[in-house]
Amino acid sequence: MPEDRMFHPRLMGSKKVTSLTALEQVVWRDLILIADDFGVLIDRVAVLQGPDKFLAGIPADEVGRAMRNVVKVGLFLAFEHQEEGFLCDPTWQTFQKIKYPRRTFLPLPGPAVLARCDEPTVKHYAAFHPLRSEVTVSEFFRKFLKSRQKTRDPQPTLPLSNTRLMANGKRLTADEEEGGLGEGPSLEDGFREFYQEYPRKEAPDRARKAYASARRRASHEAILAGLRAQLPTLQACERRFQPHPATWLNDGRWANEVAQPERPMGAMTRANVSTLQQFIEREQGGRPGPGPEPQAHRLGR
Repeated sequence: MPEDRMFHPRLMGSKKVTSLTALEQVVWRDLILIADDFGVLIDRVAVLQGPDKFLAGIPADEVGRAMRNVVKVGLFLAFEHQEEGFLCDPTWQTFQKIKYPRRTFLPLPGPAVLARCDEPTVKHYAAFHPLRSEVTVSEFFRKFLKSRQKTRDPQPTLPLSNTRLMANGKRLTADEEEGGLGEGPSLEDGFREFYQEYPRKEAPDRARKAYASARRRASHEAILAGLRAQLPTLQACERRFQPHPATWLNDGRWANEVAQPERPMGAMTRANVSTLQQFIEREQGGRPGPGPEPQAHRLGR
């Protein structure tokens, strides 16, 4: 049996727990103690009556009714896997906070059950449960979010299969992922046009990833307009001084201010420059140049 189970005061004083009878509270505590490190256990009365001597002396039908009432108030959720009944705690990780879960052979709850679990518990499943390899973690969360939307969100929204949740809580749609701000060509077409105009064509794979990341921050038109405005400056530099396309994109250089052309010199400035040039030429012309090399005199005998 796993160790280190917590009965938090906030949980013990909740309405669900206080609504239970004395027998039902004993059953609920035993369910937490017998569950694996993911809060899952087999839905059988014999699982409880085996290790608990107190429950072993109570008729199985009474213990079964107590288990059903614990499920009814929502302290545990019932689900099936391969025609076998199981129970899971919907707030398991919130109160138990298992850091290093032991390996389990019990199944993973389905999306409909996960929709009724809290977020820490769902993340605990997705991060450590051995059966999470059956589907990718992203697919796992997609099913979870889709089930939660059906049960809790009556408003019609975009299908969650075409969205993903960002760190700021916003959902990024497939259009936004393909087209930055939802407008413009696809990622591949937009990158092809950008790469064709960029003067230094190097590391195209890195440039393609950088372009996809840039499209989440700006539209294709904004990126291309910034590049075209900076093309004269980029082309005037030697190739080795031109930034790689991936560097240019990752730094967001399409938003850089374009260097303004130098203003033409005024009449006084031109006169001063001309006077200075004449002075330099005069000084260099009046300076004596190197004479002929001295001839070596041979001494006679």
